[in-house]
Amino acid sequence: MTATITFQMVADGTEVTVHQANIPDTIPDDDAEASLTDLLGNLADTVGA
Repeated sequence: MTATITFQMVADGTEVTVHQANIPDTIPDDDAEASLTDLLGNLADTVGA
């Protein structure tokens, strides 16, 4: 499983795009979503959002 995060400068800040790929069929959708939520929370903590 991979998560690709891209950052694009836009007029009013930064646009963040996250793409998850190759999520194993054995991982329930809810768990994949929770993982993404944690990832975004850690990113926000890192940049001080």
